[in-house]
Amino acid sequence: MNYIYTIEIIIFLIITFFLSRFVKKLSNSNIYVILTYLICGVIIFTSLLINIDKYLYFISSLIIGTLIIVIYINKFIKIQKKHKIIFWLYYIVSVVTLFGFLLTKKFIYTSLLSDAPRGYTGRTGNMGDSGTSYFLETYQERFYNDLINNIELYLNDVLNETNSKFNRNNKLFNNYFIKEKIKKICTSKELFNALHKSSLNDIENNQNNPNIYYSEDDYKQILNKLNTIIVENPNLTLNKSNGEFNNKPSWIQTIMRNNCKEDLKLKQKLKLKFNENLYTILQNSKQLYNNNNGFRFLNSDLEIEKYYDNLIIKNNINPMTYLKINSKLWNGDKSEI
Repeated sequence: MNYIYTIEIIIFLIITFFLSRFVKKLSNSNIYVILTYLICGVIIFTSLLINIDKYLYFISSLIIGTLIIVIYINKFIKIQKKHKIIFWLYYIVSVVTLFGFLLTKKFIYTSLLSDAPRGYTGRTGNMGDSGTSYFLETYQERFYNDLINNIELYLNDVLNETNSKFNRNNKLFNNYFIKEKIKKICTSKELFNALHKSSLNDIENNQNNPNIYYSEDDYKQILNKLNTIIVENPNLTLNKSNGEFNNKPSWIQTIMRNNCKEDLKLKQKLKLKFNENLYTILQNSKQLYNNNNGFRFLNSDLEIEKYYDNLIIKNNINPMTYLKINSKLWNGDKSEI
């Protein structure tokens, strides 16, 4: 029981004790003292019931208590005939007032002892228009933001081309494991050296402009190279003799590449023969990169490469294993930059 309810009962009992003594002294009759105890007892008991949310018992007890007091008054207290109507009208008004007092007290306690309920989440608003960009961030932040945005755009393109249902207002790329790998690349010494190589020559040849940090052309050239390694390699070609790629797919393409089951579904959708090679027919279409497990992995915040082992279907290779073998940058070797 809440301490406020306990304090309330103690206060009511103290009031009952002193009130009964006052009535005893005033009337010098036990009849009115017992009536005082009955009235106070009904108030205390019904107040306790409504405090603990027993509303049905509260109403029942109030009605029964009211009737007991009526019976007691009729039996032991004589009321003059001319005053009976006024007396019982006062009595009814008193009972209604008591009922209102107890309800009001309950509402006050509820507001004091409870927190406001949390409302329903509102509808997610539409994505705002892209504003004018001002390069106030460092080159590391700029590289990181551009790569993350490019991955987001690539996944959007995949889902659009494959007619997959998704919420366009939610981010598709959330994977912290891969984001950390990208962050380490963007803050590496190798990226710094690659970006500032020509700028250092400009500073040596132009002493009047010592604040040249890097050229926009250098930035775009390196960003395109990183996009090819991490986001999308647009120049993938298939070796018809062995069925392997002549150049390496990007990280995201490797993770999003269809597994055997998804390739089979795509062949059925396009009405192709079982032995026909999708990669020869579709070339570099994004329909080839619609792996449900890959999308789930990239969309998840906390999954790492170990979790992917549980998602692998029979006869399919873990894309993380492929990246460890074929991508130096994935393994932390930044000589590819």
